[in-house]
Amino acid sequence: MISRIFSCTVLILISASLYGQKNIDSLFDSAIAHSRQMEYEKALEDAGRVIGMDPGRTDVMLFMASLYAWQENYDDAKDWIERVFDIEPRTPGLYETWLNVLLWNGEYVRIFDVAGMAEVYGYTDYYNIALKKAIAYKELGQYSKGIEFLECNHELLDSAGLRYLYDELYLLSKRNHFEAYYSVDLFRGGVPSPQHLAYIGYGQKTGRHTFILRGSYANRFEKHDFLGEIDYYHVLLNSHYLYGNYGKGASGELFPSHRAGIEYFIPLGKGFEGSIGGRYMNFVNTDVFILTGHLARYVSNSLIAVRPFYATREGLSSLSALASLRVYGDNPLNYWGVEIGYGNSPDDRFVTSQLEDILWLNAYRLKLEKNFPISLVNELKVRAGYSVEEYSRERYRQRFMLELLLNHRF
Repeated sequence: MISRIFSCTVLILISASLYGQKNIDSLFDSAIAHSRQMEYEKALEDAGRVIGMDPGRTDVMLFMASLYAWQENYDDAKDWIERVFDIEPRTPGLYETWLNVLLWNGEYVRIFDVAGMAEVYGYTDYYNIALKKAIAYKELGQYSKGIEFLECNHELLDSAGLRYLYDELYLLSKRNHFEAYYSVDLFRGGVPSPQHLAYIGYGQKTGRHTFILRGSYANRFEKHDFLGEIDYYHVLLNSHYLYGNYGKGASGELFPSHRAGIEYFIPLGKGFEGSIGGRYMNFVNTDVFILTGHLARYVSNSLIAVRPFYATREGLSSLSALASLRVYGDNPLNYWGVEIGYGNSPDDRFVTSQLEDILWLNAYRLKLEKNFPISLVNELKVRAGYSVEEYSRERYRQRFMLELLLNHRF
């Protein structure tokens, strides 16, 4: 009799345990399903109930950390990660999650500390550690240290991602660059005659500052003009940066007499970058003010971007926009691109002539580009384009464009 009671008790306890485990697993499965539907609050609620029933589930804690990170709540994400570390610093998945969260939150210095702890506690994905450290070196502007680190671990450069970063760091480490540009525009029927534009530029990077001097020459509509310009880029904290420009035309025949611009760029998280800025152009008879900005996103090995322009002049206004796609190969200098445009963008150099009038006319454009790496420090870009454009109200013509750009870093 006693043995039967004991057996029944054991069976009841086992059944209860199995039922409880099944209930926990069902809740976790539910949390995962909610996360796949991007229902993060419901996923967190289910995962929290799992932790309440089984406080030692470090896999669920890391899952919750990821949920918070996907919502850009990095403080809570790090709290859960540190709880896992306190329980068991060798937990599978701990360092992948930790390094990702630090990277997404822009805590680049902290990445080196956590990477060191990962190696101490037996984390063996050396490619992931090297990748995160190389990205941190790049974002911190410590290009030479990043190059030295990867060269000391050259056996890891068989990874396409690390080889790409090595080439990128090598490019960024060069403080000077020289560029030469030429374009020719041809019109259907040969009228007007071919139009030419060329410039040469020299840039120098010093710490967080980059200066670019550029001299442009235009031969269009049987007129000639020169433009001198200076661009300035200043890198701020957390990958924010500021752009400024000033240019002066020689005669005002083709280029504006004065042009200036300023724009502020900011990372928006999850691969997005945005900016807001303005342009000013002074012509002989009028001033033009332009509001612009851009929104871009990196998706895998591609960059998608949209840039609108809103221009005003003495009660008149116009809207134009550019949309572009770049697909990168195995090198940051190796990519294909396509650009479509509506309206006449003041940043597109083909509208140099009579810009103050062209801004208010319609145009539809398509451009294809291919960027070739000639070496680690040299590149050649070839662009070809086609445009249907209004040259006076409701009168259209077809334009064919060819552009070449050579860039040398040293």
